[in-house]
Amino acid sequence: MPEPSEKRRDVIDPPALRNRAKPAPLDRRRFLSASAAIGSTLGFFTSTGRAQRRVSATDTLVVAVMGVNGQGLTHARNFALQEGAEVAYICDVDERVIPRAIEETAKHQKRKPVGVADFRRVLDDRSVDIISIATPNHWHAPATIMACAAGKHVYVEKPCSYSAEEGELAIQAARKYERVVQMGNQRRSRPLIIEAIKKIHDGVIGNVMLARTWYNNPNFLDSIRNNRRSASDIEGAHQSTLLCHLGNIAQRTGRPLQTDPSNGHILGDTEAEQLWGREEYREGFDPKVYV
Repeated sequence: MPEPSEKRRDVIDPPALRNRAKPAPLDRRRFLSASAAIGSTLGFFTSTGRAQRRVSATDTLVVAVMGVNGQGLTHARNFALQEGAEVAYICDVDERVIPRAIEETAKHQKRKPVGVADFRRVLDDRSVDIISIATPNHWHAPATIMACAAGKHVYVEKPCSYSAEEGELAIQAARKYERVVQMGNQRRSRPLIIEAIKKIHDGVIGNVMLARTWYNNPNFLDSIRNNRRSASDIEGAHQSTLLCHLGNIAQRTGRPLQTDPSNGHILGDTEAEQLWGREEYREGFDPKVYV
């Protein structure tokens, strides 16, 4: 995710926000001029939560960033630059990378974040509204599910799961605890992109031979503040990630798979079905315990 140049109030709302007027139709001229500024959504959220404080439309949303030795450092910086958000925690098991992330984040907000190595300390803090996860992939789903159970909303990097079963568990956790969970699908989150893709499919510019794109970060906080699902909800995230899992399973078994089109579950192949989930988790981190 590229860095926003400044804090913005003129954010673009995802299409699920029904109580606002629809934008003007996208004609050829608007489409061509807008294509040079294609954007994404780093969703942020606020609703009432089971283990979480109530957040009003004017409250500052408190963020913890988990995993900052890469993309997570960009998460921390961008959250700090957003209106109505503040990074309270920098979390990483490699404590050597925490000071740099704290200093970088503190450049863009009034208070320095606190550094922690164990993200369970963040889960215990009821003032935290959002956990942003940019850890290695095998941590994405367990951390997402545990965060939901602790009353936190979640922004999680791709992929949303390490196995097909984990994706289903993440959806269950989001629904059970009524949390907003978004995976970093970026471009599919922005209304203009959704409309533009439809126009392309409808042939508004003819046959497309070459495309170049850029993106920036509008705001994803509105999904929390308006107590609604993100345009890049965890359910769609699971569907896209599931295709990768099924491809991996087919490669490992050395044969095509037959699947249920309603949910992607493997049919009639016991060996392949055994690869649907993950066999082992560290004690205390099995996501099935929380859903």
